[in-house]
Amino acid sequence: MMLMSWPQAATLWDGQWAPRTHEFFAQLAAALSGLPLLTLFPDNRSVVVAHTIPLAIVTGAALALWLMVQRAGDAANAGTVRLLKHWAVAFAAVSFFAFPIFTQDFWLSAAWGRMIADGHNPYYIDMIDEATSGMPLDHFAMRMP
Repeated sequence: MMLMSWPQAATLWDGQWAPRTHEFFAQLAAALSGLPLLTLFPDNRSVVVAHTIPLAIVTGAALALWLMVQRAGDAANAGTVRLLKHWAVAFAAVSFFAFPIFTQDFWLSAAWGRMIADGHNPYYIDMIDEATSGMPLDHFAMRMP
């Protein structure tokens, strides 16, 4: 799902007025010319299907694992519990690269962080253009809430 999130995000943004975001994905597609970043999904419906089916499979597998651990009762030793914790941490680390990094909220936080680093207070002034340069952020200028 993580790898699919990149072309999914490009397709989802395609129907929006978002010139910086479109430029970001165009540059990314040019840099990764061997991958079908902009052409893998023809429309938003295909993105939803491609996202839902793997999610359902993973959810079913997690449910089955949980039921197996529940039935094992005392047989589930500390090694099993440790293995499950390591799996959860590894899953969280891999998920860092997933779809939410393409939401506007992520980039708003980065822009406000740049403003703070430059000595501006984003609570009192609107977002400045320098803070959003090079980001796929197509949002109206606003103060940090």
